[in-house]
Formats: sequence, structure tokens, C-alpha cells
Amino acid sequence: MSVYNLKIRGAKIEIIQHNKQYFQFPINKKAKKSYNLNKNFFLIVSKFVLIAKLSATNFITYPLKYII
Repeated sequence: MSVYNLKIRGAKIEIIQHNKQYFQFPINKKAKKSYNLNKNFFLIVSKFVLIAKLSATNFITYPLKYII
């Protein structure tokens, strides 16, 4: 199991490991990824699963575990 980073920068999400970007997509209802935005942020991106809390900051980094 590898540890990745999820960066939320405004309305954009990036999934990064060792400064290399793996996924990037906008936060909107038309995105083809599965997520639910309210006080808790639940995101599933292909094999990536993350449950994290959102805060009001513009730039957030969360640990992300890769599930095989």
C-alpha cells in the first residue's frame, strides 16, 4: 500500500506522489469521478479511496492510500 497526496487547490483536485501528478480533475457535478461534497469529503478515483475533512483553506494536502 503506497501513500499518495491529495491536494485541493480551489476547485481543482490533484493526486500526487513524489511531486509527480497522477490525477487532476475539477470539483463539479459534471466530473466523471465519484464524490460527495459537504462537511465530509468522500472521493473514489479508480483504485484510490479517500475520506477526508474539508476546511476553509484554499490549499489542502491529505494523505491518500492506494488500495490494490
